[in-house]
Amino acid sequence: MKPDQAGAHRIYSHALNLSKKGLNVVVISTDSYGNQKEFWTKEVIRENLVVHRLKNSGYFHGKKASNNQRFSSFLRFAFFSFLKVFFMKKDLIYATSTPLTVAIPALLLKLFLGKKYLFEVRDLWPEVPIQLGYLKNRFLIFLSYSLEYLAYYFSSAVIVVSPGMETDIRLKGFKNKKIFTVENGCDDFFNSNQIKNKNHFGIKNINNKKVILYAGSLTAAYGINYLVDLAKNMNEISNDVIFLIAGRGDMEEEMIEQAKSLNILDVNFFYLGAVPKKDIPKLYDLAKLSMCIIRNDKPEIMKHAVNNKFFDSIASGTPICTNFDSFQTSISINNNFCIYVKDLNIRDAALKVLEYLNNEDWYNKASNNALLIAAEKFNRKKQSEKIYEIINGT
Repeated sequence: MKPDQAGAHRIYSHALNLSKKGLNVVVISTDSYGNQKEFWTKEVIRENLVVHRLKNSGYFHGKKASNNQRFSSFLRFAFFSFLKVFFMKKDLIYATSTPLTVAIPALLLKLFLGKKYLFEVRDLWPEVPIQLGYLKNRFLIFLSYSLEYLAYYFSSAVIVVSPGMETDIRLKGFKNKKIFTVENGCDDFFNSNQIKNKNHFGIKNINNKKVILYAGSLTAAYGINYLVDLAKNMNEISNDVIFLIAGRGDMEEEMIEQAKSLNILDVNFFYLGAVPKKDIPKLYDLAKLSMCIIRNDKPEIMKHAVNNKFFDSIASGTPICTNFDSFQTSISINNNFCIYVKDLNIRDAALKVLEYLNNEDWYNKASNNALLIAAEKFNRKKQSEKIYEIINGT
């Protein structure tokens, strides 16, 4: 996604930074909104950075799409992206997952044309869709694990977004594979001098409130119901705290209905819809706390989590609240900018969050700690340098 669009920013940032290093970068993507009329579009971002987008059937990000429709859209993209790249001049393929099916065109180009590819893993598929119940058919599960194995086996190197992912892949039989960790990163447009105008997003009296922000996907993997319940309990103990929700996903309508039924929608719970990446810094400028949560009945699915919302939080100096153990949770706890509510009942979690929000000394230290770790460890440009070195070394 580009800065004027809502969604993850990793691919755009690295593609842009690599093009500035002199590489000719061609990105094969899809229309994320499902309203593209042409079968393929072409956008020249700069002289050596071009984006081709396949027309989206509407299922890839559709809120009401069935699992079969989503799976069909993944295969559709794999097939047509392979045909698109087949006739292009290319030296190296960089396949970034999810979904796992993006490995298919890379594998075919390797087998048919002998082209090297790097395989970037941002979520461990097929484990996540299996654990969430999206993938139940035994034959499809077998095919998915087979595809995962082949994707690792034929790749010149694997790039993962957390150290735990590397461990898991090596345990699957790839002890001697070249595996590099390049975490998600922090973008420099969170610099405060770039937030020129305050944006209250149409919410009255927000300056008098402590704002808790959730900016991310509204899907089954995340604790959207937990978020609504936390807001309900917070509303019962304090009039000074409000929740802002920004994002999209198949839980959107259920979230809104739940908030309505609890009489908190537009009271202390405000849904903003999808917010362009360029406006995300303005959201965090309002926020006192950022929620990084998952559904509490599936804590294992996010043990290697490196969510964009986490990195946006630390880039803006916003402490986080989390309800699960993961790579990013360890970072936030070890660097003292986390409110950890795992295993607390929802009322106790709300009380703990309120206690921390009212502690200005804690907040100021936590904010500074977050900014420091963002600058020292997760600078996006430095991570692009790592990818550039990996590309040159394969």
